[in-house]
Amino acid sequence: MLDKLKILAKNFNQITPEDFTWEDMADLRKRYSDYLKNRDVAFILNLFLMIISLKRTGGFDMYDKIRNDIFLVGVLVNTGEPYIYECDNCSGNGYVECDNCNGSGNETCPQCNGDGTERCFECSGDGEVIGDEGPEKCGECGGEGEIECGECGGDESISCRDCGGNGSQDCSDCDGQGEIESDNETLFETKLYVSWNKNLQNLAEFRVGTADPIDQLDTMENTVLVGLGAGHGEPEDFIQEDENYIYYFSDDLDDVEFNQVAGKTWLYTSDGIGDYIIDYRD
Repeated sequence: MLDKLKILAKNFNQITPEDFTWEDMADLRKRYSDYLKNRDVAFILNLFLMIISLKRTGGFDMYDKIRNDIFLVGVLVNTGEPYIYECDNCSGNGYVECDNCNGSGNETCPQCNGDGTERCFECSGDGEVIGDEGPEKCGECGGEGEIECGECGGDESISCRDCGGNGSQDCSDCDGQGEIESDNETLFETKLYVSWNKNLQNLAEFRVGTADPIDQLDTMENTVLVGLGAGHGEPEDFIQEDENYIYYFSDDLDDVEFNQVAGKTWLYTSDGIGDYIIDYRD
């Protein structure tokens, strides 16, 4: 299997740039998806490092030397930015159904109580007025004692006064914003690296899950960023803003697998530590 993988690496080496990066590896997996898409993470990472070896040394000496020293390390950074979540009360819309009109936009006319008519002011509802020759039919209401409601024009309802006829009103939970800023949770960034840096391995084994921050890994020798993720939570007191903390370490590439979610490809740690979005889309 290893010999076949090296043959494949040689073929890909011929069609990839000299400054080969993980993004280039991601493009290969997409371009040659018929062959590479169903390969596991260990296969892809080893193929990636074989191509790196070919680029740097012209052969597989580098890969053969490091193949048993490859490990994965996950870093968490507390951005300090508040976590903003969708308002449950309005499902993120920023508005809710008007309580007064139940979403219809109309309410019962308060002047006629929904009858559409009101007592005739001319005859006080009697239907008759006193004329020169005695009682006679009221000319205003035609003897009915009622006239069309002056407020609703006989429609029995008016535009809702609480919502202006929209049928909805601003959500009181989020003040019409559709989202709420958390009082105690902040946003986290997570980064997943593949590395064969012995010093980093010793550091990661010692500091994983501890309160001791480490330096940024993006520029560390023999270390490649392969995944980005995001999360949120209530940080412990020792988690300082913009510091890097190791919270995942494994020297078993089989600990990570690909996972398809909502059209995106994720690197998923099988031990349940967390998810990392990989640097490409299928």
